[in-house]
Amino acid sequence: MSEHLPPNAVRRLLSLGAEGVELPFVVAQRYRVMREIGRGGMGIVYEAEDSTLSRKVALKMIADVPGIGELRQRFVREATAVARMSHPNIAAVYDATPDYIVMQLVAGRPLSDVPRGDARGIVTLVRDAALAVHHAHEQGIIHRDLKPSNLLVEDSRVFVVDFGLAKHVTAEASLSATGTPLGTPAYMPPEQVDGRTRDVDARSDVYGLGATLYACLTGRPPFVDADLGRLLRRVVDEDPPKAGVDRDLDTILAKCLEKERDRRYASAHDFALDLDRWLRGDPVLARPPSLVDRARKLVSRRRALVRVAGIAAAIAVIATGLVLVPIAMRESAAREGARQALELSSRVTTILADSENLRRNGRMGDANHLLENGISQCETFLSQHRVARVDHLLARLLRARGKRDAALAALDEALRLDPSLPGIRFERGLALADVDPTRALEDLVADADEPSLSQVDRKFGEAERARLEGDLARARRLLEEVRQLDPTHLQAALSLARVALAQGDDDNAFEFALSGVSIQRAKEAPASPNAR
Repeated sequence: MSEHLPPNAVRRLLSLGAEGVELPFVVAQRYRVMREIGRGGMGIVYEAEDSTLSRKVALKMIADVPGIGELRQRFVREATAVARMSHPNIAAVYDATPDYIVMQLVAGRPLSDVPRGDARGIVTLVRDAALAVHHAHEQGIIHRDLKPSNLLVEDSRVFVVDFGLAKHVTAEASLSATGTPLGTPAYMPPEQVDGRTRDVDARSDVYGLGATLYACLTGRPPFVDADLGRLLRRVVDEDPPKAGVDRDLDTILAKCLEKERDRRYASAHDFALDLDRWLRGDPVLARPPSLVDRARKLVSRRRALVRVAGIAAAIAVIATGLVLVPIAMRESAAREGARQALELSSRVTTILADSENLRRNGRMGDANHLLENGISQCETFLSQHRVARVDHLLARLLRARGKRDAALAALDEALRLDPSLPGIRFERGLALADVDPTRALEDLVADADEPSLSQVDRKFGEAERARLEGDLARARRLLEEVRQLDPTHLQAALSLARVALAQGDDDNAFEFALSGVSIQRAKEAPASPNAR
């Protein structure tokens, strides 16, 4: 059994996760680093020796990269998630701060290193991992990044590791940008690829476990494509080829990898039980899809293609009159439009992140140049296809560029096309705050629990709600916190000026307004000749 984190340490971790406290980094004197054993987007993992307890541990240290504040939050999330759990197949946490985590050292290898010919051995390990994941689900924790490299095999025992993207199902905060999927694409379920964070639940982890089992049995994930846009589209639209190992095992895998969550195993426990039946040679509960099921899925997929791509049935005018374009041609056009939309989404996400980094470093002209390029790309796409998500992307770019009226028009169009887009009403509420306060408050309240908002946006939204509701003291405090997180947040500076003016604090209102003007002038600075 893994060691438990002491009760006082658990309480400390849970308070860190709840309050988002950031502590200064202090090198732990009791740990002697021996060697690096892995690294990723969050940090570096070392094998270390605990001199106090004379044992080897895994020391996970945060990376010194842009966005370190969010990484610290994710670090705390990981430690908090594991601290909630006690299971022989989950590596234990011994100590943690927002800068490092000390964990049980698992001297194992990825599950993918188990020879593919040992199907029973692989299935046994995945069954044990599924039971561990089910234990996490019982604590309210969804892993969200299950893949072969996060299932480590030590001797004949498997450990589920790396809860860096885990979320508590009742948590309001999310560490992903709006509509941006987090995880490893080849093993992500469709709802995660689509950025529908509200739909990510225990059945999403069932998909990840199924994709992992599939990869370990066949030597490749269910979907493979060198182009990221095509890969994501295949995850959403296509059924994977059969693994071809065993008919019952193929049926189990197909149930895990269903596009619709309701058609997967209801829990990781149910998945583990069916794997156990297969190991014993008993009949499995999973059943191949019937002809009716396959027909229903085909119709559903065609509808989804039209909805996602936003392309109506085309009508061609020829000399003999109006003729409907054949279904195959419409579907081909829909797939191409969806592929282009996904690729554009990836580019815009990068543009927004890069422009934000440039802005924070004072290179406002370069940031504006990037944003204008992204706006041009979105407008070119929308001249050919009407896709709600792309209107939303355009609105985010326009908002970042300071073009409120144009952003509001793009948000209205996105909402007209697809009112269910995550975060869309929140963004419109911000845009409407000084144009139509009543509608703005309705939008902000409607999307108050949207989990896919960034920390800065969420706090600014809370501040604007407080301002619109007349709670000026709370609005001012929240806006000051926004400015601490992002000193170049133009709208926060302007809102602070409005709040101070409403409080009769004319001197500070003037100072806040001046800072807003300074930020605005910097935003309008010409692009550097070296901008790309």
